[in-house]
Amino acid sequence: MASSYSCPVCGYDPGRDAGKYPSLARIRAEKVPFGGGHAPDPEEIARLKARIAQLEALLEEKYSASPRPVPEDPLWTNGGISGSIRPRGNVNLPAEVSVPAFLKGNPVTKLAVSAFRGKPVRRVFLPEGLTEIGGECFADCRKLEEVYLPSTLREIQWSAFSGCERLNHLVLPEGLLRIGSECFYRAGLQEICIPSTVREIGDGAFSDCDELRAARLPQGLEKTGIRLFSNCGGLESVQLPDGLAVIEAYMFENCEMLREIRLPASLRSIGDHAFSGCSSLRELELPNGVEKIHREAFAGCRELSRLVLPAAMYGKPLPRLRQTYGVVYRTE
Repeated sequence: MASSYSCPVCGYDPGRDAGKYPSLARIRAEKVPFGGGHAPDPEEIARLKARIAQLEALLEEKYSASPRPVPEDPLWTNGGISGSIRPRGNVNLPAEVSVPAFLKGNPVTKLAVSAFRGKPVRRVFLPEGLTEIGGECFADCRKLEEVYLPSTLREIQWSAFSGCERLNHLVLPEGLLRIGSECFYRAGLQEICIPSTVREIGDGAFSDCDELRAARLPQGLEKTGIRLFSNCGGLESVQLPDGLAVIEAYMFENCEMLREIRLPASLRSIGDHAFSGCSSLRELELPNGVEKIHREAFAGCRELSRLVLPAAMYGKPLPRLRQTYGVVYRTE
């Protein structure tokens, strides 16, 4: 007769129970695993339960505990609104500054209003992700020579670089949409090429830039303010976009070195004192579509000896000129 062995814990008998389902009463009474087989070791079960409890405690500590506070940045602080940044007021900035892309774990999207105003910085690197430069951000930074602008930049607000006398060159990125009023007032720019994406330029954006020699406005430009290049005494060359309909008031006032300029066929109106004080301007040909010329549009243009007007202007009041014998009308 074959020997038989039964477990003293659960009564499992290999000869009797192998591959068989124990009765429900025996499962309840002896805790035999459903489907037969030896019941787990109670000590092993206890060890597993203890390990599970330990792991659960670790997970709870990791995910439910209060987050540790982020340490304060010694150089930078929030500019007052979400995503903005500015240097702390009690620190001395180095001559070369790199603005961080993140502050306390949050992305930086704007330089705050007056963030660097009057600071003695010479070179500034702005991070990708920045979309806006606040008003007067670099105003009166008289030592500023270089600013590296990110491709994500969309707006430069009012007077952002006004008074930056040593800022001779600046590359504006494609994607920029708006340049605010007096943005570069009295800056040291020598040449400016505005990206094709710019749609709006505010009043006096480049006014009083004595060093500015050449400027090109983009084809997609929809709106310009008054006094755009007013008092740019060294301006010699300007390229206007083909779709421009209005030359606003005082746009080229006192641009004493401006000798010639090609006006686009889309032009319809020339505003008050638009070319006043352009003492080097010798001749100007207005396109056929021009319907309105302010009387003082050419005041002070003492060298203007030839002005070609569209035939539709014949018989209408002439703009005030020092000499009128050079005024001619198209016959076509």
